[in-house]
Amino acid sequence: MKKIASLMMCLVFLLAGTGILPVAGQEEPPPGAPSAGSTVFLPMISSIPAYSIAGQVTDEQGAPLGGVTVNSGNGETALTDANGNYFLRTQNGLYSVSPFLEGIGFAPTALDVSVDGNLGNLDFTGYSGCGDLVANGDFEGDGGWELQNAAFSNARFNSGARSLLLGLVNPAANAASVSTAMTPVIHVPQDAPDAVLRVWLYTQSVTGAAAEPSVIDQPEEVVFGDPVDPNDRQLVQVLDANGAPLKDLLLLKGVNGGQWALVQFNLFEYANNNIRLGFRVSNDGSGAVSAMYVDDVSFQTCPTLVAPEEFTAGTNAPDMPDACTNQVINPGFESRSGWGIPNTAYPAGYQFRTPPETVFAGDWSMRTGIPAYLAYQNRYSYSDAWQTVYIPPGATSARLTLYNKMVSLEAPASGDLQTEERNLAEVEPQFAAGALWGEEALAGDRMYILLLNPFNGRIIQTLQAWDARNNNWKLREYDLMAYRGQSIRIQFGTYNDGDYFNRVTSMYVDEAYVEVCGGVLPPPPPPPSSACPAGYSQRLINTSFETSNGWYIPITAYSARYTNLRANSGVRSMLTGIINPWHNRYSYSDFGQPVFIPGFVSDAILRFNVFRQSDDWFGNDRQYLLVLNHWGYWIDTLLWNSSNNIQAWRTIERNVTYLRGQSIRLHFGTYNNGWNGITSMFVDDVTLCTKP
Repeated sequence: MKKIASLMMCLVFLLAGTGILPVAGQEEPPPGAPSAGSTVFLPMISSIPAYSIAGQVTDEQGAPLGGVTVNSGNGETALTDANGNYFLRTQNGLYSVSPFLEGIGFAPTALDVSVDGNLGNLDFTGYSGCGDLVANGDFEGDGGWELQNAAFSNARFNSGARSLLLGLVNPAANAASVSTAMTPVIHVPQDAPDAVLRVWLYTQSVTGAAAEPSVIDQPEEVVFGDPVDPNDRQLVQVLDANGAPLKDLLLLKGVNGGQWALVQFNLFEYANNNIRLGFRVSNDGSGAVSAMYVDDVSFQTCPTLVAPEEFTAGTNAPDMPDACTNQVINPGFESRSGWGIPNTAYPAGYQFRTPPETVFAGDWSMRTGIPAYLAYQNRYSYSDAWQTVYIPPGATSARLTLYNKMVSLEAPASGDLQTEERNLAEVEPQFAAGALWGEEALAGDRMYILLLNPFNGRIIQTLQAWDARNNNWKLREYDLMAYRGQSIRIQFGTYNDGDYFNRVTSMYVDEAYVEVCGGVLPPPPPPPSSACPAGYSQRLINTSFETSNGWYIPITAYSARYTNLRANSGVRSMLTGIINPWHNRYSYSDFGQPVFIPGFVSDAILRFNVFRQSDDWFGNDRQYLLVLNHWGYWIDTLLWNSSNNIQAWRTIERNVTYLRGQSIRLHFGTYNNGWNGITSMFVDDVTLCTKP
């Protein structure tokens, strides 16, 4: 009997925890209320509301990616299924959702969301080519390299427990000698948009009886310093398949850097070629002995998300009329960047000008729906393309403009085509605000331009929706001022109902711009850090990161991203590195902007603001600013911090007049070694001011 009573009591608790018992049966009397002597009061057991985060991970062609680990940032993880879908059970609170799969880079790297209900459509795109083309680049194994008078060493290392040592470290053994190391033959893929080589170097050149370099008395960002023995050489090279030199990427003359330094080079010029990577140190046998430790050699072909095509190096956005900027990446569809294409029964796709009437300008447009010449492929399908844009809160005008052409076999093609249009958003509930897009069949073939919530996929506004019709290229304009201070997802597409008569419908879109202007409402005055002194001209665009143009972001294991988590001014900055410990991984997190410094300038001042934080107590992570040449080769290092944890905004200034006459890239970033803490750096208000 006692056993039965115990079981009954357990059952009562279980039912109370699941909420099955009536509420009254779970409540205790108020404090001080009388109680019957035999009454047993059960404790209140309440359930915490459970919600979910869901989305899909696809590759750059829109095909699903299975086996991707998606982390909520609070400890919950899920694997994507064969369709690329994932599902995370969550509760109320803030989450930072991030995907991971070895050899794949993702955009976005993470999505920061506040959960107070179920969220869907938190989608990610995975990019291949992020695997390493170099075997044993961390030198923890014994293979993968052809060595001559070089050896693996545990005397110094950037990560792990070993590095590669070339040259001489003992002054007493000074002699004319050459040390070399090279990889096996590497084939650079033909379609590689970028081929970034990253190398960590520790250089030393010492004289006298001491085998160790002297303490370096120089700023941290001076990673190599002046030559100690100009007759010795420390080199990074590209070699042909036979080992013969093709190019010296870096030539140092007996320098004594005394610290680990990162250099990088973009070798896209060797696409579809067989090459080797080489390192070389030569000693002349007199003066100092020179050596070079090499570690963490990586060679990856991840793509780069570039700035909008209308902005080029040297473009001066503040000089544009009314300070207007375009928020759309790849507005003319001439590249493969910027636009998301959902994987559906008949996905949208980039359309070449064959036939020519399918393109309004340039060589490409975006095709949605099923082309008339492929009517036999008619099927029930949504066919969309989208891009998320941000409308700054201080905008005085924000306008979406695009050209579209409609082709439908469901509507007759008259001589002048159809001219009367009505917006179906006014009569069909599937287009109403708040509706979850793509969940229901529509009343017939439809074409549409929507604004969606970028996190849950629900309609914010249907800008326009059409029934099946034919129309020549036509300019469409929509006011977006109602969405200042918000990120919105612009999505256009075509729905086909898959009827038995193969009456297909398609819509082509070209020249899609979101032009945002400011300066009349009036917006708050720009902070002093973003303005140039009198007599100086600004050389950079989007200096405060309030729009999404101007800066390129390489796809990496944990890419940089625009963020509103911190800002020195305005509402946004650029975040490099990792701020959530659940996301810690070996990664480079970079961004940059190309710029030309005219040869006639008398002064060039670079100023930027950084907020650095780190809990890497060993100081192995790095926050940096590199200067690369036009081709992506390292020139100089302007900022080099070891796990800096100031946790406050600091303004840093560098005189870069010595770079006049050159096209350069300012390349900010954070390196995380994937263990013992995380490191990040927010960057804001970057200006390059020049004086004639």
